[in-house]
Amino acid sequence: MAEPRRRPGAEDPTTIPPADERAARLYAHFRQSLHVDPLPEFWARLIQARPEVMEGYVALREPTMRDVAAGGAVPKKVKELAIVAENIVRVNPFGVTAHTKAAVRAGATLDELWEVMALVIAESGMILYKMAGYDAIIAAEEALAELAQERARQESAR
Repeated sequence: MAEPRRRPGAEDPTTIPPADERAARLYAHFRQSLHVDPLPEFWARLIQARPEVMEGYVALREPTMRDVAAGGAVPKKVKELAIVAENIVRVNPFGVTAHTKAAVRAGATLDELWEVMALVIAESGMILYKMAGYDAIIAAEEALAELAQERARQESAR
């Protein structure tokens, strides 16, 4: 009996290449802004299925993540540290790692990281997708494949 195919984890590095120029721009955005390469599976699948959702997410984040030198009111390291706190509260290891590294690249120190650990910001939309929404998509894909196999078996039995 063959082993069941392993379900790709939300945070697994993706093997999905960008489907078009639009997807390539989104991949490049996250590689540049968070130094994430390869992208995690949950982002790649969302880009593949609904690039407009990720473009909206990027459009929301770009003005809010600007450093002071680029017109932001709050230093980027403070913003990244706040996002780290939120990701810790939400138990999101991927976000904790990516945003901690971004905070350090923006000049944050370990003492600053400890000091802002309890901050929480409204960053849960993407986290909820990764934590539960992604599993729903995978489960639906599996169920649809099973139904297709069942229907094919029924058709061949006729």
